[in-house]
Amino acid sequence: MGSLAPASWELKADKLRKILKDSLNPKWLLAPEDLPSPSQLNISKFIDTCKLLTPQEQEITACSGTELVSRMAAGKLTAVETVTAFLKRAHVAHQLTNFATEFLVDEALAAAAKLDAKFQETGKIVGPLHGLPISIKEHIGLKGKIVHSAYVAWADNVAQEDALVLRLAAKAGAVFHVRTNHLDCSNPIYGTTVNPYNRNLTSGGSSGGEGACLGLRGSVLGLGTDIGGSVRGPAAFCGCYGLRTTALRNPYKGICLPGLGQESIKCILGPLANSISDIQLFEDVVLNQEPWDEETSLVPLPWKKMEPYQPGQFTVGVIWDDGMVHPHPPVTRGLKYAVDKLKAAGVKVVDFEPYKHSEGAEIIELLYFPDAAETQKEVLAEGGEPVAPLTEWAFHYSNFEYHKVMKDRGVDFILCPAYVGVAAKCGTPQYWHYTTIWNILDQPSITFPTGLHVDPKVDVVDANYKPRSATDEREYKKYIPEAFVDAPIALQLAGKHFRDEETVAAADLIVEPFALVRKKVVDMCNQPRNGMDDVRAGLCTIFPMIRHADPAASIHVCYTCINMPKAKLRTKTGCSTCRKRRVKCGEEKPVCRACVASGRGCTWPSSDDMYDRRHRSRRSFSDDRTLPSPSSCSKDSIISRELRELPDLEQELTHHYFNIFLSVLLLPTVRERDLEGYGSQVMSMMLRSESVKRYHDAALGYYFRAVELVNRALHDLGASAKGPDDPLLTTVMWGPPDETLDARKHVDGAMNLLKLRYEDTCSPMSMSRPLHRINTESVLYQAFLLAMRKPFAPNFHVDEQFLDRSEHGLNARKLIDILSEGDSPVLGLPLPLYRLITDLIDVLNSPKHPTEEFLIRMREEMETWEGLVLIEDGGASCPLSMTSFHKDAVTLFVLGASLLLDYIAEFSLANHTLWPQVPRTTQNSWNPLHPTRSAPRWQVQRAFEILRRPAAYETWTRCFLGAWPMLILGYSVTSSEDISLIRRVLTQMVERMGYGEIQRILDDLEGVWTKRTEDIPRESVVMSAIERTLKDD
Repeated sequence: MGSLAPASWELKADKLRKILKDSLNPKWLLAPEDLPSPSQLNISKFIDTCKLLTPQEQEITACSGTELVSRMAAGKLTAVETVTAFLKRAHVAHQLTNFATEFLVDEALAAAAKLDAKFQETGKIVGPLHGLPISIKEHIGLKGKIVHSAYVAWADNVAQEDALVLRLAAKAGAVFHVRTNHLDCSNPIYGTTVNPYNRNLTSGGSSGGEGACLGLRGSVLGLGTDIGGSVRGPAAFCGCYGLRTTALRNPYKGICLPGLGQESIKCILGPLANSISDIQLFEDVVLNQEPWDEETSLVPLPWKKMEPYQPGQFTVGVIWDDGMVHPHPPVTRGLKYAVDKLKAAGVKVVDFEPYKHSEGAEIIELLYFPDAAETQKEVLAEGGEPVAPLTEWAFHYSNFEYHKVMKDRGVDFILCPAYVGVAAKCGTPQYWHYTTIWNILDQPSITFPTGLHVDPKVDVVDANYKPRSATDEREYKKYIPEAFVDAPIALQLAGKHFRDEETVAAADLIVEPFALVRKKVVDMCNQPRNGMDDVRAGLCTIFPMIRHADPAASIHVCYTCINMPKAKLRTKTGCSTCRKRRVKCGEEKPVCRACVASGRGCTWPSSDDMYDRRHRSRRSFSDDRTLPSPSSCSKDSIISRELRELPDLEQELTHHYFNIFLSVLLLPTVRERDLEGYGSQVMSMMLRSESVKRYHDAALGYYFRAVELVNRALHDLGASAKGPDDPLLTTVMWGPPDETLDARKHVDGAMNLLKLRYEDTCSPMSMSRPLHRINTESVLYQAFLLAMRKPFAPNFHVDEQFLDRSEHGLNARKLIDILSEGDSPVLGLPLPLYRLITDLIDVLNSPKHPTEEFLIRMREEMETWEGLVLIEDGGASCPLSMTSFHKDAVTLFVLGASLLLDYIAEFSLANHTLWPQVPRTTQNSWNPLHPTRSAPRWQVQRAFEILRRPAAYETWTRCFLGAWPMLILGYSVTSSEDISLIRRVLTQMVERMGYGEIQRILDDLEGVWTKRTEDIPRESVVMSAIERTLKDD
């Protein structure tokens, strides 16, 4: 390679940038205005709400690799669908973090199509990695692609063959869809790759492109290289898992690096993933293909299959501090949190004093660049590109002999920081020795997220800190709490030399007590498609109708257990007989060879038996156990933030809420820019969801925890100086624990909590905060829906004091205060209209007939509403300024209320009550003549004009707000055509939203319409319903 003039490196860099630009699919890129503002640092969940991905693609990219392969093997998912979903997600992830060097769109889709064709032909998947999109670090050789290792001088270096690891993975069915940035993720070619949790921080190096890609779930697995933490660091910084194996286990042939061949510290290839099971899958697939047959320097050691560890089977030694540089406060918090969780789970934990780590640090700094980095400097000089200050700092050492500095201290694994901090600002990481020590010792280590994130209010600088050295002081001064907000807190587990499988298995057990919500498969093919098949409508008034859990299932009381998904035993665990005997099972079905040889009966576990053994012995509640309810609180309280223990569980539930249930709760007129505010702390809408089963247990556990804390702190109302814990209250108010319970008690409890919340003097409710408004309106809507649900036999009454205070808070006392677009996320109607309807229903619920004065007032108020929404001859416009959606909503509710008032009046007249005999006014031009009984009621005619408009029909079938007017209209229609329209609207609502209350309304109306077929006049159906109500009272 010839030398370049100092300025000509830019020309070659432009060539490489053009390759990246040309590899992007413009259809999968968001417009600049649709991207988050540069000031938004945490974009880790942005793609979860991105409209570019379809709901199915969101579900696909939420799955682990093992789950996706299972789906594809069952024929429920194709490789093309899987690869396309991850390609689209990776495109947006690149826009957010700049992690890619080249997308392989055409190659990846072609490979996926071949896999699908093979599956169609044989009915079998190609291998254990069938159809899994894998991202690869740029310097891993890919035939026909430039491999430059981020050095401009190598801009013409084309790989002649695929790296060995890629060939092995491809043989097992893997698809490579994107190449990623490296060289500490800041280089003259592509610029800087940033951290998805805080874009002011680095994604780590040198496999930081992989870290950012996996952190945003842009791939199922990522391949990086690690010589001092280059896999583990990015994984820790970006909230995923990263493994450094013992050297000479994973194939390395075909990887392009300067200085290749130095033997002092071996660089290894390692996987990054979002689950430990995927790391195990990758290692098992690659090493069991015997790569040492081609790369003879590798140790011929297949990946061993490990039985799952149990608590008490090993000892973990904890390195709190390496004796040289203090970890930053959030890292120390993460260690304390982990130790507490491990001890509570029964894992033996002891302190571990670092053994000569300072000597190891000195040696490794010298050995990283054995020729004083002359090789690297020559390549940089050849390209003419500048040497970054951080790179220059690391080149100041020469070679010393490597030696082992750590001996067995009686522990099996070591838990320690993954880095001195949670991450680093771009261009500032200098202290690597929390990871490099395991490189010099050549011991396997894996980094993993704890689920915690930096909170500047909690992770404050230690006032008692005293530096040990200039290096310690330099590193500690880098920590400014506000600069690291939201960064994930990760830790590292190290094992013994060549004990890679044991280390990964131990990590799998160790992460469980952290209550991390795992990515479980979404059963896309088995979910009901039309909302009607194999579903049961529950009693809850706010939750969608969904597939119900087994009613006989137990609920664990163990805090760790109820906040964890039900862990399954790994596949190939053998028959029940072999498991009880603790012998290896050959997996032959229906009778295994081991049972045949021993003469024992061979039985296989049912799906209920497949839960992890660690959960079976825990005490369970009985099926008819009385669940805690907010309404049982004598004085409910506001809980301070100190009592909350599940911050990432909230995040997980919030994001599931965004993806699955946002459209059910919020009106279609809510502005998109407001969605983040509405959903940022509202997480339990999905409590009854089984679309992703992990959320069912997690949300249920969170609800129990919330109720427990509310009950524990009844006497501390408003006592916290930090104000109320609104997310906790939201969980209690929105989360009835079981749809078979009486929703009325839950809503009563929610109203009581909000009344106390209004009284809180420490931090009063402000309707300018989206969370406060959405809480108030959602409870109001639930209360109104319960009160209006049975208009002829009401069994719920809205608390007047709560209603008055809510009206005052929402500033909705005026009659014409139609809530404007964007201001009302849930209600969508004026509160006075809701109150008018409930007042009418209360008439039916009263044992006494109303007074004449009351009925006159009702009629006058109703005529005022009718005047506001009706238009004479299609001419003059509505006197109120409303969107067409809000206008239709108000009109339909007014017409429903007007029908209800007519029925009450007609029944009163028929029974010679004190109903005023003054005929309804016809003086106002906007009020049509009251029709005769033989003609359709004018309210029905006007309502059907709205429902028959295509745009309105489309709106109402996607919004819960039209359910109650459909109920009243359904009582009033007689013709088969009108009945068919009402039925079609309600059926579409059920199918599109899965809303249980709508199904119950439809069931009620079907009963009414069935009676109509028996020639019962429509008025008599309604009259008989009213008569039964009054007689019962």
